[in-house]
Amino acid sequence: MGRHGKTKAARPKGGGSSAARQLHWKAAHARRQGLSSRAHGGECARRAARVRLAEARLRAAEAAEGAGGGGAAASRRLELADALVHAGEGGRAVRVLRRCVASDAEDRGGARRRLAPLLLRLGEREEAARVLREWGGDGSAVMCACRLLLSLGGGAAPQACEAALGANGALCWLLAAPRARSAGAAREALPEALLELLRELRGELYGAAARPAAGGLEEALLLITGEFEGWAAGEGDGEWGSANEEGGGRLVRELCKLLPASLPEVSVGSGENSKLVAFMKELLDASAAEVRQLLDTPSDVDEEEEEGGEDGEEDGGEDGEEDREEDVDEGDEEEGEEEDDDEDDEDSDEDDEDSDEAEVEERKKHKGK
Repeated sequence: MGRHGKTKAARPKGGGSSAARQLHWKAAHARRQGLSSRAHGGECARRAARVRLAEARLRAAEAAEGAGGGGAAASRRLELADALVHAGEGGRAVRVLRRCVASDAEDRGGARRRLAPLLLRLGEREEAARVLREWGGDGSAVMCACRLLLSLGGGAAPQACEAALGANGALCWLLAAPRARSAGAAREALPEALLELLRELRGELYGAAARPAAGGLEEALLLITGEFEGWAAGEGDGEWGSANEEGGGRLVRELCKLLPASLPEVSVGSGENSKLVAFMKELLDASAAEVRQLLDTPSDVDEEEEEGGEDGEEDGGEDGEEDREEDVDEGDEEEGEEEDDDEDDEDSDEDDEDSDEAEVEERKKHKGK
């Protein structure tokens, strides 16, 4: 209807190709909305769609290069593994990564650096330890952090912590502060600009590009929101084994004790995003505060030991007083017995004197006669 109540004539759509593009876009948008609604949220649908896209790309690459081919096929397998992890299909991702490592003796794509933390997340500690031994010369931050988490509770933990701090100190401090991580580094808490930056950097995490810089803040944030997401967070989702169960608090406390007395000066890599650096500095300050608070708060084990010691001291004090009282009583009894003995001796002496006097009197009587 026009302003004066007249019906407007329909305008002819200009250009068939433009109309076709509009229809195509509407159909695609309708499909996306349908996927989102069926998945109870757009994020689940996007992750599932990403898995399907990665599978299609891998099939195309393998068809071009052969099933065992490297190059593009190997890269597509890593993409599929990442998509499966984000979609919650860790078991399938492990199988894909095992194939990647087995197909390339040098593992140029860095599949081991995805496989080791994923095995730890799924509770496969023995296989994770084997992978770390086989690639013992890999001093990357992710491998050093895996060795650290695997060694907590054992004698090799101090040495593993030293190596992990050298590889990426910021990552170690973030691992020791699960509450700060959950509040500040959760995906839903990150600004959209940082999420977009992380998506761009993740593809180059294990490549030969200059970014993210090894040991830098970008690398630490990528690992804490990816490979080590949820460690010791106590979310109860069955991941990370004992780290998310009763032993989680003990492992975090041990990690805190291994860290330096204070947060070292944060080193900023060349070319790192300024907004990310500012965000990470705030997150690290919160992590350091959480570590100090945890170390200042006695654990349940410490409290039990202190209570046990106090009980022992109280019991010992009471027993000591009772022993002293018994000793006093025994001493009094002994003194009483000694006094009785002395009285008996005096009585016997008096008896002896009386007998002597009687004998003297008898002798005097005989002499008088």
